[in-house]
Amino acid sequence: GTPTGWTNIQGPTINNSTSATYSVAFTGAGTGTSKFLELFDFDFNIPSTDIIVGVEVHIRANNDGSTGGGTVTFDTVQLRNDVGTITGNNNSAGETVAAVSTFTFGNSTDLWGLTLTPAIVNDPDFGFAIKFDYTAVAVETLVSNVLLVTMCIYTSHSGRVLVRIDGIGTGASNSLTINNATINVVEFASENV
Repeated sequence: GTPTGWTNIQGPTINNSTSATYSVAFTGAGTGTSKFLELFDFDFNIPSTDIIVGVEVHIRANNDGSTGGGTVTFDTVQLRNDVGTITGNNNSAGETVAAVSTFTFGNSTDLWGLTLTPAIVNDPDFGFAIKFDYTAVAVETLVSNVLLVTMCIYTSHSGRVLVRIDGIGTGASNSLTINNATINVVEFASENV
């Protein structure tokens, strides 16, 4: 297929009017893989005395270009370290991207095979990277859109929970559960609260 490369690469974290998009035009059945979309500079400010115990990534994405029955799946979801190197475990299991859905990678105890410190996580180069696979069954264009990304860092600091949510507001209401207490989170057009 013929790929376009990523467009609107700042869309998932700046506003709600654009999404990062990658498309591949196929002239028949075939496969392809996108280039990496790297998302970083989450502006974390984890205290230097905290211990990082887990990293969780949420990616809201969809495939809106399939006209011939082809599929889009996650190929790679990996962390990006403090010098901009994509590293650690690939937490993708080949999840299928169809209608708009939010996918979760990692959790409160998953370090993605890495040793992470507050200095690494706080660095502007720290973040994650994703790639998609495309499988066409006919003449068609397959399109993947990344609409929203969030990253949560879990620490062992007792008595305090640090949560930062960055990304596009959708106007939807969500809930966040911390130690069995549910907090309603409302996403706004310009910022998340």
